[in-house]
Amino acid sequence: MINVVYLVVKKTFKNYNDIRFIHFFGADGVGKSTQANLLAYYFKKNCVDVKVVRIRSGRTIASIVYKILRTLTPDLLEYGGDGRVIRLYNIRNSFQKQMWSLIEFLSMIPYLLFSVYLPLSQKKIVVAERYIIDAIATIAFLIDDLLWPKSFLARCMLKFIPRNSVFIFLDASYKDISRRRGTRADQQEYIEFQRTIYRAYARALRAFKIDTSVTSIKETAMYIRKYLALKAMNKI
Repeated sequence: MINVVYLVVKKTFKNYNDIRFIHFFGADGVGKSTQANLLAYYFKKNCVDVKVVRIRSGRTIASIVYKILRTLTPDLLEYGGDGRVIRLYNIRNSFQKQMWSLIEFLSMIPYLLFSVYLPLSQKKIVVAERYIIDAIATIAFLIDDLLWPKSFLARCMLKFIPRNSVFIFLDASYKDISRRRGTRADQQEYIEFQRTIYRAYARALRAFKIDTSVTSIKETAMYIRKYLALKAMNKI
């Protein structure tokens, strides 16, 4: 039996001015991928056309530069738990920070257009398990600048978030993140740095926040579906 949540969401998402883009954000290990895929499965089960995307920084041009730096100056790079570069120690002045963040941003644009805006133009619901907010938090740590999210370029990146998006902030303690990811867990400094930025965006965007340290996977999925139903009915 098709439930009322599906009926409301399907009807609401038909119009361009309604919710069609769902932006999860939060540190790696809080459950974004799990919840994005569960939500997509829920939509597909109810015959809603949906696409899950994962947009990270460190693409194309940036990835080529990383490979060169790994060879020439490996000691100037700091790596996360899964082996990706999370910090550049040779980025010191404002000009270098802005140039590197520009490289990161330009490297993302093809993925933004083809992975997000193309499916949206095809009237699909797009569920992003990682997107612009995560990229901003990642770049800020990369260049070691907690205030970079206030920069002109970071504000430009925010313009690539589709209008009428829904924001879902998943959070968890570092202890739980470390337990879930094991040896693939990122350094605590990195996680706490990102959480500071995520919390600021969550407040500014009035994101729906769930602490997955205290909710199960099933409970979190249920809360997200209920929130979307209420959002679709303009109850919140």
